[in-house]
Amino acid sequence: YSLKKPEEYTKSNLVGFFNILECCRKYKIKHLIYASSSSIYGGNKKLPFSEKDLTNKPIQFYAATKLSNELMAYSYSSLHKLKTTGLRFFTVYGPWGRPDMAFFSFTKKILENKFLEVYNYGNHLRDFTYIDDVVEGIKKILFVRKNIGNFQLFNLGFGKPIKLFEFIKIL
Repeated sequence: YSLKKPEEYTKSNLVGFFNILECCRKYKIKHLIYASSSSIYGGNKKLPFSEKDLTNKPIQFYAATKLSNELMAYSYSSLHKLKTTGLRFFTVYGPWGRPDMAFFSFTKKILENKFLEVYNYGNHLRDFTYIDDVVEGIKKILFVRKNIGNFQLFNLGFGKPIKLFEFIKIL
């Protein structure tokens, strides 16, 4: 979708996140926990990903906007002493998921006997994370938030990436 409507990601992820940061500053919010994305790792081949890995080459516009959010959060943490925690989610799925995500869109196309558009022969790896595991991770962050620094990033994923083609075979 970011290829078709990049202006939507600009409004939501850049302008929207800036507005959130400004409200946090204005209303003296003590700690902002926000959603980032594993897509910021771009073409990084080293697995598993680490929060210390370089993220300066996102390969999608969406990823660039999420990386920009992390940079803006860092800046506000430094300038305004706003405590920020970014959570890098890894392909979250489960009930009530977005219909454009691979889990739902591939399943729908398989059930309708339609063609699946797959890049790189399905050889790239994806780390699928069930929504309940994400919720548990967020709860743990909320529990320890007093013990973390002004700016922090956490990967929140299952930790066992599989080839996209294997995922499709399972479906």
